[in-house]
Amino acid sequence: MPLPEGWQITHLVSASSSNDVALDIIKQTGRQAHRTCIIVDEQTKGRGRNGRVWHSAPGDGLYLSAIYAPSVPQKNWAGLSFVTSLALFQAVTSIYPQLSPHLHLKWPNDLVTSDYKLAGILLEAVSDFVIIGCGVNLRAAPDIMVRGLKAGSLADILTEQARPEDRIISPSELGSALLGCLDPLLDLFEREGLQALLPLWRQECDMFGRDISLTLPSGMLTGKCEGIDNEGRLILVDNAERRHIISTGDVEILSRVTAS
Repeated sequence: MPLPEGWQITHLVSASSSNDVALDIIKQTGRQAHRTCIIVDEQTKGRGRNGRVWHSAPGDGLYLSAIYAPSVPQKNWAGLSFVTSLALFQAVTSIYPQLSPHLHLKWPNDLVTSDYKLAGILLEAVSDFVIIGCGVNLRAAPDIMVRGLKAGSLADILTEQARPEDRIISPSELGSALLGCLDPLLDLFEREGLQALLPLWRQECDMFGRDISLTLPSGMLTGKCEGIDNEGRLILVDNAERRHIISTGDVEILSRVTAS
């Protein structure tokens, strides 16, 4: 897939993390770093949200960071988490449309199935830039549990769907597809704001009406997920019927069947 206009990809065999490389490029080139994407085959010190270490062996997955200079106020940059996760869902399902019914978005930015976490996104703000970090398990996944979900790979999902014959795409192929989906969504986000994107994001999220637990700095909340508001905040109704509006936190889905 050809790259969207204005984007360029730098490929490295190994790095501490693609986000670290992106930070160095920003320091060295300033405004020229805008719309530069880095893909590395191996991350020796990959990281996820809240300082978690993410295993990134050669050939196992896509390890990508995209440097972007938003034109919207910095207070709105958190919305890029929804932009990126939606773009990733679109990229994977454009290549494997048969997986569309089995893949879902989980607040705030995970790509999951009922049993697996397939990918994660990490945003880092640096001066006038956002580094959009994205890790996707393609051929293998680390043997870990992440908020009630086992880390899984695209190969695992294809095998479970009785399609092990499907070719696993290369990191470069998925990276190009991701940028192809990300670019128009970034344009929509900057022109019309997060509210224009959230209806599309909600369509691919299967959390609504389900029992969840939410880990916060102040403790844990449990209840039912009522939805996502127009600012991207999670709405949880606890057992006492109190409504909580949450901006950030770690979610575990407790019920596997959508409530009627």
